[in-house]
Amino acid sequence: MKKFAFSFAFVVVSVWALLNLAAQHKSANQLAVDNAYIRAVVPGQNTTAAFFTITNRGEVDCVLLSAESPMAERIEFHRHQHGQNMVKMRPVDRVEVPAGKTVSFKPGGLHLMLFGVTFNDDEVEQIRIHTDHCGAVSFSAPVKDMLAKPMQGMHH
Repeated sequence: MKKFAFSFAFVVVSVWALLNLAAQHKSANQLAVDNAYIRAVVPGQNTTAAFFTITNRGEVDCVLLSAESPMAERIEFHRHQHGQNMVKMRPVDRVEVPAGKTVSFKPGGLHLMLFGVTFNDDEVEQIRIHTDHCGAVSFSAPVKDMLAKPMQGMHH
């Protein structure tokens, strides 16, 4: 009887561990980032912003807690606040991404602020966002010069 109880307990713990591992793997893939880009740094500055959309394809809410990139000393979530005929940029501690929803990080709204930026002449940089219990999501973001004029059509 003791062997049966031990075997049963072992099977239950093993199955629980496998299910937990599968849930963690699934949660790591439940966040998808699209349309990411980083605004090129203005000459003489070392801060910039990153923009993207993030979609929670999972069944549980996710909370974005922090971000990192090899190109930045520090990254913060920021939001523009409009009031008293002024626009202020304020840090945000966390960003909620409800299950089945998309959150936009866009100019004039929620965005990532990158401080102490150093580019390595790369046209694409890597960003990683950490969450509460939904794993981390890494993505590539091209660096866009917002002051550059669009290319005109070729004339012959």
